[in-house]
Amino acid sequence: MRSGRDRSVDLNADLGEEVTDDAGLLAVVTSANVACGFHAGTPETMRTVCAGAVASGVTVGAQVSYDDRENFGRVARDVPPAVLREQVAEQVGVLSAVAASEGGGVAYLKPHGALYHRVAVDGLQASAVLDGSGDLPVLGMPGSLLLSLAGERGRGVRLEGFPDRGYTPEGGLLPRDRPGALVTDPDEVARRSGGARGAGALGVRARRLSRRGHHRRGRTPRAGGRRPARAELLVGPCPGRPSGGTVGPVRVVPVGPRACLVEVEDAAAAASLAAWARDSGVRADDIVPAATTVLFDGVDPALVRAALPDRPIAAAGRSGPLVRVPVTYSGPDLEAVAGHWGCSVEEVVAVHTSVEFVALFCGFAPGFSYLGGLPADRAVPRLESPRSRVPAGAVGLADTWCGVYPTASPGGWLLLGTTHAVLWDAAREQPALLAPGTRVRFEDAG
Repeated sequence: MRSGRDRSVDLNADLGEEVTDDAGLLAVVTSANVACGFHAGTPETMRTVCAGAVASGVTVGAQVSYDDRENFGRVARDVPPAVLREQVAEQVGVLSAVAASEGGGVAYLKPHGALYHRVAVDGLQASAVLDGSGDLPVLGMPGSLLLSLAGERGRGVRLEGFPDRGYTPEGGLLPRDRPGALVTDPDEVARRSGGARGAGALGVRARRLSRRGHHRRGRTPRAGGRRPARAELLVGPCPGRPSGGTVGPVRVVPVGPRACLVEVEDAAAAASLAAWARDSGVRADDIVPAATTVLFDGVDPALVRAALPDRPIAAAGRSGPLVRVPVTYSGPDLEAVAGHWGCSVEEVVAVHTSVEFVALFCGFAPGFSYLGGLPADRAVPRLESPRSRVPAGAVGLADTWCGVYPTASPGGWLLLGTTHAVLWDAAREQPALLAPGTRVRFEDAG
């Protein structure tokens, strides 16, 4: 639905508050404010909503609140700015982690209830909310001090209006205990929503306009009845899919005020980005690549976002140290790998020893490095039923990965053989033998 040139409409709802029909709302909205646990919501409701949002293509926003579940976040509180900043950071961080685990991300910030109204007029609390939320765009009402401060910081700003709420002559929401505060007739809500596309029905003029409605906590729609609108319509560029700040193929997802995940296409891109960040002098306490992300810890996400280049990052060169790992090729899955590759066991060994692998990232266990370099046509599946015990030093394949188990543990990789190399030694200056960036050659020990 569009109104005028370059004006688009986004239908938004509050979800995850444990009283909403989340599945029903996800079927009709295009963005969702997800409760982050301080006024409502649990890790499980967040996970369910984020999974549904990813499946439905719905953008996720963090709905942050005072720490006040008892009053559903609707009572104003005099929280010290430093405390409020950490509370907001915790909420954004938790939801960001949950959303990332479901394949999504957090695209914007929306204060809830009493905090929403307080930051419209209180500079200290507004600044604390911004300080705790990285560089996320902010959703709020026209005239809000929070939005003014966000704009001064270069943050994205999205304006909203409420078709099922009454307004004061100054453009603010009528308090809920005042006559006319809630519009309960669905037809009237629909009429006001239609008019708001022209920015006249609600008395709000803005480049971007959001329309939303409210329900009362504890009251769910009657079966077969019409739901309250509880929707926002954004006139202007739609939030679209979760962005979190994109530069070419990467996306920055804040995890609190001093850390963020940069999402990339694959492990090779993650390794390249991590190497580029170290070489470029990005000042973080730690830079940790993974399969499709790079963690920047101990640095403001906004600084990471600003440091990222506006062009694709070149692949990391093979300049790391070379480690040669002797292997006794007598693993129980050699013939299975030969079957997948359509060759002999001897040829499996020849291929494996001919590849120069690169340690792209570590995970699973201390010293376990995911080694890339095997061609795509040599990918093999994991075991359908993992072994309960894989011996230390076992060398295995899974998909196009190669890895060496540093200690005995359960595992489902196809095992080619074993090595006596010590993969992890806490007494060494570099405990992991195959740290990210290390080049690895396997040699037949006979």
